[in-house]
Amino acid sequence: MNGTLQTKKAATAKAATAVAISLLGITAAFGQMSMDSAQTSSTAATAFEQENHVAMEKMHKDMMSQPMSGDPDRDFLIMMIPHHQGAVDMAELEIKYGKDPEVKAMAEKIVKDQKKEIRGMNDHLKRLEKTTSGTKTGASGGHHDGAASHEGHSHNSHEGHSQNM
Repeated sequence: MNGTLQTKKAATAKAATAVAISLLGITAAFGQMSMDSAQTSSTAATAFEQENHVAMEKMHKDMMSQPMSGDPDRDFLIMMIPHHQGAVDMAELEIKYGKDPEVKAMAEKIVKDQKKEIRGMNDHLKRLEKTTSGTKTGASGGHHDGAASHEGHSHNSHEGHSQNM
């Protein structure tokens, strides 16, 4: 009987060990899955942060690189176009990486509205350029031509960018 008891204890110990090993394996697997999920989430957050930083840096660079003409209307539009394009770029990142449906819907509305406003500002800027180009002469006209050619570059880069999206 003593031998049978020892055999039962050994079998029970082996079964308990097998269960413990299985549980450790399952726990490790879930732990790895959890770590993988956290890592994926962290990677997405990191990608969002990096891309958002790039978008904001581009917006700031584009805004700061615009020469002031002395015409408040023109200068306002020239500064606001890259500002609005920055909002579009950041909203598109929310659409790409965001999880909350309401926030993503807000971002989609921002993209739509800001692109429309960019088109309107570019159109108005063209009208201002036509209006002021006929009234400028001499040295002042030379300054305006430089601003107009810069505006054309800015206009094309922003308009092309917004149309591609």
